[in-house]
Amino acid sequence: MTARALLIDSTARTVTEFGLEMPSNKQISDLVGGFFECAWREVENTLYVDEDGLHKAKTGFFRWSPRMDDWPLCGNGVLVGKELVDDEGEWIGMADVTLSIQLVTKLITWMSREQFDAWGKAHASDPAVVIAGDSSPAQIIERVGPMFARMPRPKS
Repeated sequence: MTARALLIDSTARTVTEFGLEMPSNKQISDLVGGFFECAWREVENTLYVDEDGLHKAKTGFFRWSPRMDDWPLCGNGVLVGKELVDDEGEWIGMADVTLSIQLVTKLITWMSREQFDAWGKAHASDPAVVIAGDSSPAQIIERVGPMFARMPRPKS
């Protein structure tokens, strides 16, 4: 089974269609450059990115306007359709992504490393990691400034 998916290449600043083979985990990991996590989800589509992107020397970044926050995303993204399950609730694959390349391109703001660094400085005091419980007040574990400052730089 193959599903239509979109690769957001933050270095080349392109969005391209490709066939996502099932099972898809290895292919998505290869395209984003590591273990992946959901950066955005709605009913029909999901955006995956490298979950360790802030710990790697990335050169390309983008912002995805449908996200509720305005955080930049590091490296590549993969847009896929919704997960498909059988009558017993077992995963059987992914549906085709429903977004067009033209729409996705409009929803992306490409960023250079310099723009990424400037965003981090402008939001340096914002909470980056927060733990919140039902009965206790939220605790800020880390702020944006130190987190972004630790991101490795690419070797020249």
